[in-house]
Amino acid sequence: MSQDKNIIDLATTCIQKCMSIQETEKIIPYILSYMISAFHCERSYVFEKDAEENTFTNTYEFCAENISSQLHQLQKEPMETFLWWFDDLKVNDYVLIEDIEKIKYTYPASYAAVKSQDIHSLISLPLRIHNEIAGFIGVDNPPKQNIQSVVEFLKLISGYVLLVIKNRNLNNKMKYTSLHDPLTTAYNRYSFQEDIENSASWLSAGLIYCDITELKKVNDHYGHAERNKLILHWYKILENVFTKDKIYRLGGDEFIVLCINNKKDEFHEKIQKLKNTIQEDTFHLAIGCVWSEDKNKNIHELMKQADCLMYEDKKKYYSFLRSGSRNDYNLMYDATAASTFTTFLKNNFFDTEFLLDSLSDSRVPYYVFAGDLRSNIFYITDNMKEKFGFKENIVFNLFSEWRKRIYKEEDVHIYDEQIENIMNGKCLYHDLKYQVKDCHDNLIWIHCQGKVKWDKEKKIPLFFSGTVSHQEYDFIIDKTTNFPREHVLMNNMLIPVQKDTDMYAIGFSLNSIRTINEALGRKKTDSIIRQIAYALHEKFSNSSFFRLDGMRFMALYEAKDVKEIKKFMVNVHKIIEYYYNLYNVGIDSPCSIGYLKCDPKDNPEVILEKTLNVIRFAKNEFDKEYVEYADDNIYNYKEDSKVFLSLNNDIQHNMNNFHLVIQPIIDMKTNEIVGGETLLRWKYKGQNVPPQRFIPLLEKSKQIVKAGKWILDQALKNVNRIRCYYSDFNISVNVSYVQICEEDLFSYIHDTLKKYDLPGSVLTIELTETHFDEYPEKLQDFIEKCQSIGIRFALDDFGSAYSSLSLLFKYSANIVKLDKSLLKELHNSKDNEKLLKAIVNACHEFGKKVCMEGIETEEELHFTKRVFADTLQGFYFYKPMELQDFYEVMSAKYNEEKDIQS
Repeated sequence: MSQDKNIIDLATTCIQKCMSIQETEKIIPYILSYMISAFHCERSYVFEKDAEENTFTNTYEFCAENISSQLHQLQKEPMETFLWWFDDLKVNDYVLIEDIEKIKYTYPASYAAVKSQDIHSLISLPLRIHNEIAGFIGVDNPPKQNIQSVVEFLKLISGYVLLVIKNRNLNNKMKYTSLHDPLTTAYNRYSFQEDIENSASWLSAGLIYCDITELKKVNDHYGHAERNKLILHWYKILENVFTKDKIYRLGGDEFIVLCINNKKDEFHEKIQKLKNTIQEDTFHLAIGCVWSEDKNKNIHELMKQADCLMYEDKKKYYSFLRSGSRNDYNLMYDATAASTFTTFLKNNFFDTEFLLDSLSDSRVPYYVFAGDLRSNIFYITDNMKEKFGFKENIVFNLFSEWRKRIYKEEDVHIYDEQIENIMNGKCLYHDLKYQVKDCHDNLIWIHCQGKVKWDKEKKIPLFFSGTVSHQEYDFIIDKTTNFPREHVLMNNMLIPVQKDTDMYAIGFSLNSIRTINEALGRKKTDSIIRQIAYALHEKFSNSSFFRLDGMRFMALYEAKDVKEIKKFMVNVHKIIEYYYNLYNVGIDSPCSIGYLKCDPKDNPEVILEKTLNVIRFAKNEFDKEYVEYADDNIYNYKEDSKVFLSLNNDIQHNMNNFHLVIQPIIDMKTNEIVGGETLLRWKYKGQNVPPQRFIPLLEKSKQIVKAGKWILDQALKNVNRIRCYYSDFNISVNVSYVQICEEDLFSYIHDTLKKYDLPGSVLTIELTETHFDEYPEKLQDFIEKCQSIGIRFALDDFGSAYSSLSLLFKYSANIVKLDKSLLKELHNSKDNEKLLKAIVNACHEFGKKVCMEGIETEEELHFTKRVFADTLQGFYFYKPMELQDFYEVMSAKYNEEKDIQS
């Protein structure tokens, strides 16, 4: 009775002390430290369940003096780790094991997890919410005389601990909600304001202001749900580009990205990646980017600059929609020129009315307007008055009157938005191209430009002036190539009527123009494009070429069969390659080209869309000379794009949908497991994706760097536990040549080995021979550093590519893994057997071990033993298996040994 009262007093004292702690996050650490002090355990802890992932994570711990922390090793533990706990709880209301060795054979996964932490006994009590286990609170290695006291204390304190966790979760949820956008989960404007208060400490800041173009139009035409999909679409893209940077949603269609303490080159590389993504996307995101390394940087001023650039980008996009042109605009206000003009007016005769008359001469397609924004009274030239049916030269509220003449409703929305932004100071210039009706109701394409003059404080708009001009020529013909634009194509595409010919559309792009532009300059780049266009026109005078957007082009060509089209494409490729080489532009693939047969049933919009798709597909299939349009190919290309986005998204979300499997490696002499190869697996839409499909995508996007670190961490965590059964177990991990290019790879491996208290000898790094000679200096340096701490290297898949024997001796690989293709080709012949035996002997002569991969039959096993390989791997022994299954194999072998010994 006195002992029970003593435990109650201890629990009461602990809770009373907790009630005085103001910071919620400090309460549970105090309780854990109190338990260590009161009961002399080595470690106390709390595990919490992640219901979505069905895993448990060690969220709190306290360790006695000289006891190592284990918290970092116990993150996102699978249910299998706690299987014996759940089985025990079916009988008892707490978990107690006084000797961990008792579960070595019955619960191998659990045993490996706790044994690797030097635990020999433990007590744990479940934390339940609505009768469901939400976590555990417990202690490791309590003194035997205190076990019952610990159990009683845990029973008394667990309810309070659960209450603290609930309050913490509620506070965290409230804080999260206050700082995050509910739709996208991006940070919100309050979070942004909070973060920029620390901007003085930033060494550099890159800011990207983003606006989702035509979001209002999507909402008006397709509804709120589609609007939200578009917002989420762009947020996911921003997440994939700015993986380590903070993204804020400021309002309906606006995002800001802050790149804090980035290197300038790194920042611009991200911007270019975003621009490339935008160009390939069906929708559009307007962006404005600024960079500052100023110690006294003003984030609000940077925002204004980026906002202005974003509106300029948006303006160019809308201009492109109407004219197909991406011409640069140079409309920046020149204060020096203004003062010079004022001086001219003061000292010389000047006739304003005559100037306006000369500009509005009927032979010149320009219409001039100017007005006082305070009185809202404008003057327009005679030709503008007559052409567009105004009654007088003096017009009240010109903005409203001109709006009535705009033909399309969507153009009216754009016009309204830009005028509003100008008047609010968000945009410096008015610059749009659209159709209007003249006085006779004829539709005319015009280009309207204007500029605002503000008062000295830049608070009140005073004066607005500009011009309206006809756009027929610029709209029809591209100035650089002299090719018609896609709008001409849309209006004039003709399917041939001759019975013996078909119309084909050939789409092609000029590649790496941005790189050429940076190297040679804009003027020379335009010259290359111009000469290519001229040569194409000269060579194929009977075909029609069109310039689409950016560096994408289209040709319409009548032909009797596909052979003619293939010849046409080869010649196009040769012309482009010739001019690239003429200017010493060393590009592996200067042109991406593909074709499709035009279906008379398809309208011009469909044919154009198919042509654009075949260009995108051709760019992705860069190793092919040309591609043919096929619905399946385009579907697969689009599906690959979705897979790529999902792959990147899963990596950014803590390697979601990824897991590791192990394929055991067998000692040839003993037939015992001596190691295992770690292999990465990924699920997309619930289905396993073959590694040969997603690994190249990871390498291409360089996400293999982040994924590779996770693989190394998990592999070493696993080997730390497996060694509880096999003390000499060695784990093999595949490392990509992309990872080796990263400067911090060795230091990361070294730190991870320390994290799990492992020697370097437990790890073998596998490199495929395909990339063994890609970066010889970096590779050699990396190998030497790793081998200095005992890490071994394996040359993987030897025999699957060009297989030079010199590679075996050029680099100090410890192990050579012979590819299964060698085994399949060589085991049927005595002579071939001698060849393979010679390779193995050569490896042994130079102190290298040999592992034979891909053994599937008993015949192949006997053959391998005759050539004296050291270790074996293949389905004959084990397929790649889940970690839990691997533990079961180890447990079964130990049970066999136990039976033999008994």
